[in-house]
This record gives sequence, C-alpha cells and structure tokens, in this order.
Amino acid sequence: MTEQISEFLSALDLSQHVPAFVENDVDMDLLPSLSDADLRELGVDKLGHRKRILAAAAALGSTEGPADGTSARAQRRLLTLMFADLVGSTALSTRLSLEGYRKTIRDFQDAVSEEVESYGGFVAKFLGDGVLAYFGYPQSHEDDAERAIQAGLALVKQIGELTVPDGAGRLEVRVGIETGLVVVGEIVGRGAAQEHSALGSTPNLAARLQTVAEPGSVVVGPACRRLSDGAADFETLGPHVFKGFNDPVPIWRVVRFSGSYDRLERRQGDLAPLIGREHEIGALEAALSRARLGALVTTHVIGEPGIGKSRLLREFITRQGEAFTLLIGQCSPHARTTAFHLFIDLLRRFRDTVVAEGGSLEDRLVEAGLDRDRHIPYLRRLVELKASIPGVDPDLIGSRTREALSEFIKIHGRLKPTVLYLNDLHWIDERSSNVLDGLVRDPHRRGVLIVAAFRPEFSAPWMDAPGVEELVLEPLSTSEAVQLFRDHLADQGTVADMMPFIERAGGNPLFLEEIARHFSHEPSEGPVPDSSGIPETLAGLLMQRVDRLSPEARQLVERASVIGREFDTRLLGDGGGRHMAELEQSGIVQALPEQPDHFKFQHALVQQVIYESLLSEDRRRLHDDVARRLEDLHAGQEVEVAEFLAQQSEAAGNAIATARYALMAGNKALDLFGLRDAQEWFQKCIDLTGPAGEVDDILLLARAVVNQTQILCWNGDFPAMTELAQSHLARVQTLGEIEEVSRLLTWIGEGYMHATRYADARQAFDRAQAIGEKLGDESSVGYAKGLRLWLDSIVGEGEAFDALPSRSTSVEALGRHLGDR
Repeated sequence: MTEQISEFLSALDLSQHVPAFVENDVDMDLLPSLSDADLRELGVDKLGHRKRILAAAAALGSTEGPADGTSARAQRRLLTLMFADLVGSTALSTRLSLEGYRKTIRDFQDAVSEEVESYGGFVAKFLGDGVLAYFGYPQSHEDDAERAIQAGLALVKQIGELTVPDGAGRLEVRVGIETGLVVVGEIVGRGAAQEHSALGSTPNLAARLQTVAEPGSVVVGPACRRLSDGAADFETLGPHVFKGFNDPVPIWRVVRFSGSYDRLERRQGDLAPLIGREHEIGALEAALSRARLGALVTTHVIGEPGIGKSRLLREFITRQGEAFTLLIGQCSPHARTTAFHLFIDLLRRFRDTVVAEGGSLEDRLVEAGLDRDRHIPYLRRLVELKASIPGVDPDLIGSRTREALSEFIKIHGRLKPTVLYLNDLHWIDERSSNVLDGLVRDPHRRGVLIVAAFRPEFSAPWMDAPGVEELVLEPLSTSEAVQLFRDHLADQGTVADMMPFIERAGGNPLFLEEIARHFSHEPSEGPVPDSSGIPETLAGLLMQRVDRLSPEARQLVERASVIGREFDTRLLGDGGGRHMAELEQSGIVQALPEQPDHFKFQHALVQQVIYESLLSEDRRRLHDDVARRLEDLHAGQEVEVAEFLAQQSEAAGNAIATARYALMAGNKALDLFGLRDAQEWFQKCIDLTGPAGEVDDILLLARAVVNQTQILCWNGDFPAMTELAQSHLARVQTLGEIEEVSRLLTWIGEGYMHATRYADARQAFDRAQAIGEKLGDESSVGYAKGLRLWLDSIVGEGEAFDALPSRSTSVEALGRHLGDR
C-alpha cells in the first residue's frame, strides 16, 4: 500500500504528503472517495495540491464519475471560458534549472487554481504553461462572465507578485475570456489525461483571444463584453481576424472591474418607469414615517432574483428626494467570508460621497459627533483594510469595531431621518450579520429605517426582533407585465406576437426586460437571438439553483422538464416523488394541492432552460420513457391523453406512435366538433404516413385522409377536399376494397358535384355504394345513397327523378337505423 501511494503522489510531484497518507491508512481504494475537506484534514493546505490530487483520484475512479460531483453526461451550456498562458515560459525553461522551472510552473498553476476557485470557476485542464478554466460549469451563477473577468484581473496581479527562482525576472500572464453556447461535461481521455471537454466555437475563440493579449492583460470577446456591461471598464482593441472565424471579431481589453453587484447601479440612466408596486411604495413610506416618529422599524423586502427589489427601493429613494440621509451597503457573493464586508462597502460609499463634496472622511465623522479616539480609528481601519490598530489589544478590535459601526449608524438617525438600505443580504458575512442583528434590536436606535433586501432562501437571525416587518414582492399581473415588456421592446408592433414569451416570464420584471431586449437585439451588436426566448443574460441565473441539486434530484428535474411546466410524478419513474421535497425547498417546483402527485415549475423559463441544457439524444430518450410510462398509466384509456402521447412520441422520434396517437387525438377532437384541432392532428398523421412520410402504414393514412376530407367538406372547401381525396386514393386502394376507399369515393363524388361534373360524381357515388354493399357496410352505403339522391334531385330525369320520394324514404330509414351516422 505504501509503495502505491508513494508512486501516486510522486507522479504528481507531491511526495511530501506521503507520510500523512500512510499514517492515516489512506490506500489506493480510498482515493476516489476523498473530498476537499478530507485532504485538508490530511494536511494538504495548498489549493492547487488538493485540486491535482482530486483530479488524479477521479481518473482512478472514472467509472464512478468525477470526484467533484459533476455529471459525466454532456450538457448544452452557456459557458464562460478563460485561457491563461504564462508569458515567456520557453525562455524561462532555458534560464532556470529543471527543478526551478518545475517549481515556477507549479506556482503558476496553483495561483490560477486559487483565483479561479475563489470566484466559483472550475479548472478544466492544465496545459503545461497554460490553464483552461470554466465559469458556469459545473455550477452556474448569474454573473459568470463577471466572475471570469475578476478572476482574470486577480490572476494578472498575483502572477506578477510571484518570485522566480534565481532572479530570472518577473512573471506575467495573458488571459483571454469569451462566453458562448458549448457542449460540456463529457469526460474524455483516459487516466491522468481525463478532462471535462467543452466543444464549440467559443473555446477556440477564447484561446485566440489569449494570444493577442498583451502580457499582464485580460482580453474579452463580444459576448463576454456584453454580459459584463457596466460591471467593468473596457478599452476597445477593434476587430481582429482569427483563424477559423469567417468574420472579424471585435475585442476589448479589461481596464478595471467596477465592483458593483447592483444591476441598477450599472445602468442608472436606463431605467424605465416603475410598473405597479404602488402598494409597496406606500408601505415603505409608512415605515419611514414611523421611523421619523422614533419607532423601531426594520423592513425586509423579500423576493426572488429579478423580481424588482432594487428597482422598488431605488424608486422609493428617488421619490423622497432630500428628505432623509441615505446610507447604502451592498453584499457580494465573493465576500461571504470577508469580515464586515457589508459595512466596509457602506463606509467606502460614504467616503466617496464626502470626498466628492470636497471634504475628508475623518472630519465629517468628527462633525457628526463620533469620538476621534474611540470610534474613528476602527472605521478608518475598515475603509483602509488595516489588520490592526497600534496599542490596541487584538481581542478588543472586533468589539470596538462593532460599537463604532453601530454608533455611526445611530448618530445619523439622531441628526436627520436616515434610511439604512442594505442590499442582497443573502450574501452577508457573519461579522456584518452580528452588527446588523445588534442594530435591529437596539432600543436606542431612533430615526433610522433599516431596509434589508434579500432572496426568500435567506433566514434573518433578527426576525423575532421588535419592529421587523416583511414586504414580499409578488410577480406582476399580466397587464403590468405587458406594459413593462412594451416599455423595453423596440418594435411595438410585435408585442402581441410575444405573448407566449411574456407569459413564460411569470411576471418577473428582470425576465421580462431581458426577453424584450433579446428580441430587440440589433444585428450589428452580435448574433441574432435564437427562437428559444431565453436571453444569455438569464441563462446562469435560471440554472444556478438547478446546479446545486443532488445528482438524483437533478436527474429527476431533467425528466420533469420534458413533460412540461406541470407534471405528474408518476411519470418520473420508480421513486419519482422521493426527491420532490428537495426540488420544492430549492424553489424550482411547487406542489399543486388540488391535484395529488402533480407539481409545477415555479417559472416556465426554468423548465425551458433545463430542457434546453439536454442534448438531443438525451431528450429523445427521456421523451420515449415518459411516453411509455404514460401508456402504462392509461392502459386501455389512451384516448384520454392522446394529444400528450402524440407530443411525447414525436419528441422521442417515434414516428409510428406519433401518427397513431395523432389520429386518435384527431378523432377525439372531431367527436367534440373541435374542427380546427382535429384538422391539425389529422394533417400531422397524413404528413407522417403520406408518400414523403416516415411511416409505412397505409391504413392509418386512409383513416386520417377520410376524416380530413370530411372536415374540409363541412368547411365548404370542396376543391381542397377533392384534391386531398384524389391524391391519396390510389395508395389507399392498394389495401383492396375497404371502407375507407368507399368513403373517399363518396367525398370525391361530392367534390365533382359541386364542380358541376355530374357524370363523374354519379360514377364515384355508384362505385362507393357498390364497395359498401360488398362489405356489408351500411354506413358507407348510406353516405353514397344519400349523396346520389341529392345529385339526382338536381339533375335527375325520368325514372330516376320519379323514384326520388321512395329513395328518400329508404335513405331516411337507413339513417335512423344507423343513428344518423
């Protein structure tokens, strides 16, 4: 065992960890099950070392799937890819010793791993002196493009600070980043060469971008630039021609990251009028009035991503004008472990305002009444990110900092009514949470309205404190949604055509805005949007909860996505309801109380983005499985769900079943006199079974054509009726003289009669009647006799005309006998 572990770790240049593995009895069989936490416990402190061990261990257990828990099944994803390349590595290899060069490459790889991981990315592959990383797989985020840019900038800084052995110079890195649709997740290669491949044009473009980046810079392509608009400052580098791309590609150098995580702060001048929310504005104004009078008031503004929390509060603040002092703090998804980050952000915003007015932070704080010795050093420490304060016991710094922050807030309330607006508290760090908990409960807080905005999954520790109230934002009504969509759509004439997409947004303002922008996209700005209606700006936001699911729940929700917005858990397979609690808790689905075993996706867009992440072959397989379970569930009663069976069979690529169930659905609609629906279903069956169709079932074709001609007759479209029947008659006749041949001849005869081709009509009716009589099919005989009677009443002469009364009585009697079929 010792020898195998030693060889394994030595091959990774990590032999220093062999004693810890041996001492803890970690053998080769246990390697694939090791987690990041296990490696930490073994003393593997460096992130890059842990990543290399986990990747190699995953290769050993490749039949079980990768060690990071990601699925080895390929998916369609909107992915941001980052290529990082160490500049001048070839020259370094000639100047450094072999060991020195190895250490330099390892340090570079460790630095990349650390920065990529810290921003939620995934190191997909080490390429010697280069690294490929994914943002958006295996875990999607609403801001993956921005995360990649931040990681790239941080990487440039960190690599520049690395020490090169033998004083061989300063290290630099080039970074290229682009976003696009790829197929990702399939594990390719064997052993140590295994990797999660990403296929498509985007990886190629990201690699090309890295080659044109200057040393120490980050270059992005058009999609990444568009998705991170407002989050970073860019310098255009103009269009470039890259090998393998037909058209020049515009590219940009990233100058700096703005640091703002509030969408509205990025596009402050691009705000449409607020739609709805007057009740919520009134509730906030009432809360401010109570705070002015000295009451303790904390208002939670709660809502799902995109529901309009920030927009509501921006409107509330704008309407109040200069009536109160505004203090704003913004949480960050990347700073949950940064102590006091929320209040660091708040203090820096306050400082920037003071400096813009020509003042200094310290003077303003003293003027407000804060103690120069007791409070200000601790606030200044946060703003300047200083680790300590000379002469102060480190154990006291934390408590003194909390005291200074609390006093900073309260003193503003004593001077003037104050709104403390804290955004995205679902990302709050622990120290800031403690400060806020104390503020909410502080009975001496007067004149301060605390407004805390967060998502439903966050549970505020101070919820039980006095004066805490909730303002839960609900989706917009249909009329409000249409108005908001109209405000953001360039072509007002297309609003009616967009109703399916408006409904799919579920009243979520962000979804509505982005869908409208998606369809207003100017061709000059990039690719024309596809027909899915899911903007690339929403893909990560919609998928991020799905990516947090357990593998079993993930498979379950993928299966549900092929069923539709609403689904029956009995169609999900054995134990289909076992993981529904996890899906409910994640906010992806909700139960339908009035229908046992039935659930509904919270948002149609979530269902759609999950479905579109599946590869075609996976979709077909799942659709086929759902169709088979549907047949089992409704055995003997398939007609009840014929439409759904036809849809599932078609999506599964089962043309025979599609044609069969389309005919069944058409007959069902025809019985209910739903002629338009029936016509569509019969046409689908005809398309599949006709000469150019995939299904060689002439009887299905015959029955669909007979019923379709009947509908055309009832609609008075006699030319189309005649043409349809004639075009398929010869093929149907290959089955012999069957009922359907008689019926087609009858409809052809009626078409001739309306075209005044009376002789042809008479001949067709006579042939139809003869076939019916031969078959003993009274219904076919009755149709032929009735229409022949009508013909003779128009053009009949002599005996034929004289016999009309008796023939009429005979046909009437046959009709009564058959129930007027």
